[in-house]
Amino acid sequence: MESDSKTHSGEDTTPDDWMAMVVDSPDGSPAASPAATQKPSEEEDFKLSLITWNVDGLDLEKRPERSRGLVKYLNLHNPDVVFLQELVPPYVQFLKEQLINYLMIEGGRNGCFTGMLLKKSRVKLVESEMVPYPTTKMRRNLLVAQVIVNGLKLCLMTSHFESCKENTAERLNQLHVVKRRLKHAPDDVTVVFGGDTNLRDAEVRRCSFHSDTASKLVTRNHSNSFLWTRLR
Repeated sequence: MESDSKTHSGEDTTPDDWMAMVVDSPDGSPAASPAATQKPSEEEDFKLSLITWNVDGLDLEKRPERSRGLVKYLNLHNPDVVFLQELVPPYVQFLKEQLINYLMIEGGRNGCFTGMLLKKSRVKLVESEMVPYPTTKMRRNLLVAQVIVNGLKLCLMTSHFESCKENTAERLNQLHVVKRRLKHAPDDVTVVFGGDTNLRDAEVRRCSFHSDTASKLVTRNHSNSFLWTRLR
């Protein structure tokens, strides 16, 4: 989860040779994923694997190492959907070239933004949109993708909420936008939201969800992240 001390200037000073620094294979070609070539079993057809990851794209010093690690992890675990936060344009280009089995959806073009990776063999994109947050001061938005997986309709949503302790009100405003999308989704659509919310425990306790919305709290390495999904 993002540190409160981080600034968001949106400026990207990526070295020209950055992408060459992170390519693993000697010929510069994308690394092969054994899992990506395996045909899903009948049981797996009814499952959806999803990862959400803040790539910390503004950290120039660690970016080559982080991006290389991300590609290795995704090739190893082969998830169906990946929610990404803190992307920058060079990072997007690198992921497109290295993860050729995925379709990249971008939640912005400049500065720092979110994105999604959809496995081409399992997830069919119907449409996507960027939903603006009217009062954001950090150019945050909600990235939404309507998809079909094994004949089922899903609405996938990811976001990177406003950071810093003093922006509680704005984070809650952004959460309310997400809640409205959950509430008003069609009855035949399952909605999944995940990302870097920057929400404090006290802020989450101030929120309420309808009975048809399942809420889960996941804790790892003493860092909290929240995932809400409206189940059908």
